Parts: sequence; structure tokens; C-alpha cells
Amino acid sequence: ISAIQIALTDVLRAVGLKPDGMLGHSLGEIACGYADGVLSAKQAILASYWRGKCVEDANVPRSLMAVIGLGASELEARAPAGVVLACNNSADSITISGPYDTMVGFIEQLQKENIFARVIKTGEVGYHCYYMDAVAPSLLARMQQVLPQPTLRSQKWISSSVPQSDWDQDRAKYSSASYYVNNLTSKVLFF
Repeated sequence: ISAIQIALTDVLRAVGLKPDGMLGHSLGEIACGYADGVLSAKQAILASYWRGKCVEDANVPRSLMAVIGLGASELEARAPAGVVLACNNSADSITISGPYDTMVGFIEQLQKENIFARVIKTGEVGYHCYYMDAVAPSLLARMQQVLPQPTLRSQKWISSSVPQSDWDQDRAKYSSASYYVNNLTSKVLFF
């Protein structure tokens, strides 16, 4: 995914298009770092690689992600234990994450009620939830090798992993190892 995003960014640059703004969903924030000029292509590829490798090495429990046609408040009222909001995409579309068996049962129940629910192919890994806490230490160590110094992000790059109320804090202002770890362990905040 990151290689394609880098290539598309390069194509856009080659034809003279410059973004007025950038917003990335999950792994897409690494592409934003590249488009913003705070990550080199090599750093972006290594960041993506280590994210995947650290998740693989952590052996997180079998889990799923699914996009569902509910809002975040509706999920809170209905979600079985262990199922959490992973991505707040819009008023009526969210992504959930949680234990495999619980997620399968919840998805089937939603589909029986004619509520849109579709599993996302993630290799049976529940990203953007509590399972990623086990990944964070090793990912931070690897990301600190790839990004030894934080770099100020431009105002064009809108963070989707730090709440807007915190955008004035250093953790949101810089492209850094900890920023990308937070991206993996936190909800995606599109809405």
C-alpha cells in the first residue's frame, strides 16, 4: 500500500500538482509524511515495513476488523464486550475491531438486521484497538531507528490519529516515531 501511495505522490508531483491538504487513513498517514516532505521514500517504506513486521512478530490474538453501517454512539449501545470503535469514518459508517469469534457473531447479527457489515481483509489482525498495545514497544524502537529526529509537520497535513483538540500539542505537531506508533494504537478520527 505504501509503495503505491509513494508512487502516486511522485506522479502527482511530476505533473506539477501540489496538495492544498493531506489526510491519511491508518497506514495512509505514512504516505502523508512522504507527501508532506518530512519522510523520504526510504523512511516511508521502512516505517511501513516495520509496522507490519512488528505486528506479525507480536502474535496478537486472532481478531477481525469490519466496516459497519452504524454511528459511533450506536456502536456503544450495541457492541459486545471486546468489540471497539477502530475508525470513526462518518456519521453512519465506522470500523470496528475485536476478538475473532465475537466479531463474527456480531457481524452476523448486524447482517440479519439488514445493517451493512463487511469484514476487512487484515490477515485476521484487529488494528487500531487494544491488541496493538503489545506491538507498541517494539514498533517504537524500530521507528526511532528510522526517524531518529522529530520533524515539524506542515499545516497542510491534517492528523487523523490525534484528536483536533490536541493539535496544538507537540505530539501532533511532529512527524516522529511516537506519532506513527500512536497512529497504530489509536482510533482513526475521520469524523
